[in-house]
Amino acid sequence: MAFLLDTGVVLSLIGGKEIGTRIDAAFGLRSSAIRPAVCIVSYGELLAMAHTNRATLGAKAETDIHAAMAALNVIDIDDAE
Repeated sequence: MAFLLDTGVVLSLIGGKEIGTRIDAAFGLRSSAIRPAVCIVSYGELLAMAHTNRATLGAKAETDIHAAMAALNVIDIDDAE
């Protein structure tokens, strides 16, 4: 089974929030043989949030986002599949 994750789910997973942990456990996102997908728009939203909150989050937030995206299948908005 393949999953397309929205911005909120990815943010919860990256942040180690309880809801992210529960979603991961329920659906086996990190252990799945098929990498979950995320739209490039969500990637941009996450980077915009990190940039906006850079004073409080620091540069590590952007690094964490890039690392998380490397583990996901990032799809373009015009991908017909």
